[in-house]
Amino acid sequence: MAMSQKTRNLALGVALTVAALSLVKYLGESEMRRLDREMVRLCAIDGKSVIYETVTLPAEKFNQFGQPLVPYRRDDTGFGYYVQGSQRTVDGRAQEPGARLLRYEWRVLRTTDGKLLAEHIHYTRGGGDWQEWLFGLASGWSCPGPVPADFEQRIFIRD
Repeated sequence: MAMSQKTRNLALGVALTVAALSLVKYLGESEMRRLDREMVRLCAIDGKSVIYETVTLPAEKFNQFGQPLVPYRRDDTGFGYYVQGSQRTVDGRAQEPGARLLRYEWRVLRTTDGKLLAEHIHYTRGGGDWQEWLFGLASGWSCPGPVPADFEQRIFIRD
């Protein structure tokens, strides 16, 4: 039984669509895998969560949940310490769809002399998979992982 021209065109359209989506998936995921490998490499070089020095502080420097009231960016409250954070794009485009690799750095410094008390450096890959292109949902992962929730409480000990 012979196919009509309309049926052949429909079959060709479906085949081309499947081929195009497969190509997008392959190209996107190969970029994603490349960035995953680069993230693992960079993480092995300087990914870390390290406390160099702990500090005992009076109770008034903590909130009711036991969290230290450490200011961010600069110490304009007289706390004596502050948190400095940064983020930069290592590879890829930060604001556009597609795979990207970001480096996050979080540091606790003493105000008087700038001494580094603790730091956390991690890398995050986001996007680059087919779900992002079709549904706007990007996958991602981090190495060694985001700043631990209790990191400041491990640096600043309540007296």
